[in-house]
Amino acid sequence: VASQSNSAMRQNSTFIYTGAKTGSSAAIQYERAEFGMYNFVLQGRTSAELAADTGTNTPIGINIVHDASPGIPTGRIDLGNVRLSGFDLAIKCGQDINDSHCDESHWRRLSINKCGTGFQCNNIQGLTHKFYDLRVSLTDVVFQYFAGGKLSVTDVFIGSETTLLKLMNDTPSGYGHNASRW
Repeated sequence: VASQSNSAMRQNSTFIYTGAKTGSSAAIQYERAEFGMYNFVLQGRTSAELAADTGTNTPIGINIVHDASPGIPTGRIDLGNVRLSGFDLAIKCGQDINDSHCDESHWRRLSINKCGTGFQCNNIQGLTHKFYDLRVSLTDVVFQYFAGGKLSVTDVFIGSETTLLKLMNDTPSGYGHNASRW
């Protein structure tokens, strides 16, 4: 990962993923709980590539994976004032529909730009994800649910045509016992 500080990008540190761009490559692989990430930009392409709309997206920005250790929860991220750009999938929760946890996170002042999908929930055990002051542009799908629980969004700005919520399971019972509302 390359790092740069750039005043044109909200005066935050910018982390540019420069690794493999195949399969399930992720800029950040997250396997624990109770962690905060604040005030940075995470990019799957360079700033020049994003501006010119060239280059190849990185498959995943933040990949939340259930830790195989017994009794260890995964998720509960508190992320604030972060921009994600240049990913096929900005945030992925759960690798497998039967993964537990990967949930109960707070996403504050998040900006998702030039991504295929902004947020994907892929586990029937998933609980609440809360988004506050979300900004989205040039992203095909904002929220994609294969399974999982409640989604709460307070204040969202969408700057380009998109699908806000895409439910991928064709049976309501397929979302799991925690699927309460979106």
